[in-house]
Amino acid sequence: MKAIRSVLVFFMKPFVNALLLVLLAMCAIVVRLRQKEELQPSLVWGCSPLISNKYWSLSMRRKGFRSETYVHDYYSVINKRDDFDRVLSECFGRLPYFVKQYLAFCESLFKYDVFFLSFDGYFLGAISSFVCAKKDGVDSIWWGFVCI
Repeated sequence: MKAIRSVLVFFMKPFVNALLLVLLAMCAIVVRLRQKEELQPSLVWGCSPLISNKYWSLSMRRKGFRSETYVHDYYSVINKRDDFDRVLSECFGRLPYFVKQYLAFCESLFKYDVFFLSFDGYFLGAISSFVCAKKDGVDSIWWGFVCI
């Protein structure tokens, strides 16, 4: 059964990706047209499970911002589940992971105003960087880090 599912996902993935890109474009248009009533911007820290994002988010909450961490998954060896507000692997039921990434990105466009990202982008990598840069009123702040 697992082999059949893997084959189906392999062959259907290009078609589903095309449909999801259309969904992403529609979400971006709707987000661009909507008006925000909130005075304080909402912040998201992600999507790499960096422990520093937890502390940045907590400090911004203390200053009155709505701030959350949203990560792909967490490293159970060095992190705890409680370190992050939202974990993509736990969201959106049993959908294939690549579909979850599109849904999380679209949801984030509606929910957050400022994206704090590492250099791997957000859930869609380079695509998400382009869409975030084009969204009115959204700021993308890139955090760089180097492993030696």
